[in-house]
Amino acid sequence: MTGDPEDLMSRKDIARRVKVHQKTVARWDRQGRLPEATFRVGKVKRWHRAIIELWIHRGGAGPVAGDDETPPKPPRPPKKNPPSEGDKPALTGAEGSLREQMGAQGEQPVEEPKKRGRNPGG
Repeated sequence: MTGDPEDLMSRKDIARRVKVHQKTVARWDRQGRLPEATFRVGKVKRWHRAIIELWIHRGGAGPVAGDDETPPKPPRPPKKNPPSEGDKPALTGAEGSLREQMGAQGEQPVEEPKKRGRNPGG
């Protein structure tokens, strides 16, 4: 491993090499999935190409211990059949008396409320 700048790789270079987005490489770095950076100045990190190639050869960012994988979703329960007329709950109190007033059909046409506002004619 020489000190040749062409032998050093940035996150962008690594992303191109393993064909993932740069943010993925940054996340791998935060999670400790990348090898330790060879050089670091502030937030800028560089890795030796040979180290990254060896890392890729050994499986790259494959699963690591403690990896937080999302568990599969449980299967959905089967859909229930819609309730039939006999399955309706009994109405009590005001709801019951309203139903009695409206009749057995339960639905009556609704009158539209009177409009309020300024009288345009006067």
